[in-house]
Amino acid sequence: MQRHPDGQVDYVAHRPDQLDHGVRWICRTADQDALGFILPATAEPEGYSAEKAKGNLKVIPAGGQWRCDMIIGALDATEANDVAARIEEITAP
Repeated sequence: MQRHPDGQVDYVAHRPDQLDHGVRWICRTADQDALGFILPATAEPEGYSAEKAKGNLKVIPAGGQWRCDMIIGALDATEANDVAARIEEITAP
């Protein structure tokens, strides 16, 4: 969840049992300003060989299937407060 100064929120929900890594991506160049505040993923962004060495590769056999579920969207300030409270419940020790 990324909260904007006006209280609105960008929101991504996913199932960690399907996508067990999260990548934060920031790009600031002469012609790009972009932010991926959470990119749910099956591995880290270090490249094939590094992820293979860490045991992060997922292999889908020929004709196989794989599914992941995500909710992505924007919330107003009231909805954002409700979601923030739910996140606190989930992540509380």
